[in-house]
Amino acid sequence: MVPPTKTEPSRKRQPTVIYKIKVTLSGSKPLIWRSLQASAESTLFKMHRIILEAMGWIDSHLHQFAIGNNTYRIRDSYADFGVDGSWKNERTAMFYQIVSGKGFRSRYDYDFGDN
Repeated sequence: MVPPTKTEPSRKRQPTVIYKIKVTLSGSKPLIWRSLQASAESTLFKMHRIILEAMGWIDSHLHQFAIGNNTYRIRDSYADFGVDGSWKNERTAMFYQIVSGKGFRSRYDYDFGDN
C-alpha cells in the first residue's frame, strides 16, 4: 500500500484591484472626457499609454503627471527638464503606491506647448 502524498495547500490568488478613472480635458467646451479602467498594479507609464489610446493621440509629445508635490516623468535624453532629479520615474510608480482613495485627483500634462 502506497501512503497518501501530502499536497500543498492551494494558494488563492488575490483579486485584482481595478481603478475607475475619469480623464477630463481642462477648458474644453463642450466637456471632453473618458472613463477608463486600470489595474492597481499599473505604472503611471502604463496609464500614459492608456490615455493616449483612449484619446486617439499618438505618442509624439512630452508628458508628465503632477500628483501632490511630486512630478512623474520618463527620462528623455533630448528634454531640457528634469536634469536636476526633481522628478520621479513614472515607469516604476504604481497606482497602488500613489492613489489615496476615492475622489483622488491628479494632473496629466501632454504636449507642454498646447497643454
